[in-house]
Amino acid sequence: MQKAADAAEMETNSMRRALLKKYNEQTQQREKMEQLQNHIIVMQKDVTVNKRDKEAADESKKALMVTISEGEDNVKAKNEELVAVAAQVKAVEHRVRQKTREVAVINN
Repeated sequence: MQKAADAAEMETNSMRRALLKKYNEQTQQREKMEQLQNHIIVMQKDVTVNKRDKEAADESKKALMVTISEGEDNVKAKNEELVAVAAQVKAVEHRVRQKTREVAVINN
């Protein structure tokens, strides 16, 4: 009778150890899953931040392109003004030469 009780106790202890081992394994798996979920959340946040950074960079690039375009337009306008001024200077030089010739003819 004692042997049967000892055998039953050994079997119960063996089952307890097996259940405890299974419980510990499941706990470890659950902890690993939580860590993976946390890692996924962090990665999703990084992706969101990177997306926002990219969108901000794109907006900044667009604004810079507009500024460059405006600058190019301003340069073209200034060049046109310089061409107009150069034409006026040539016209004035031409009139000065004509007047100089007229004065030279009168003085001779």
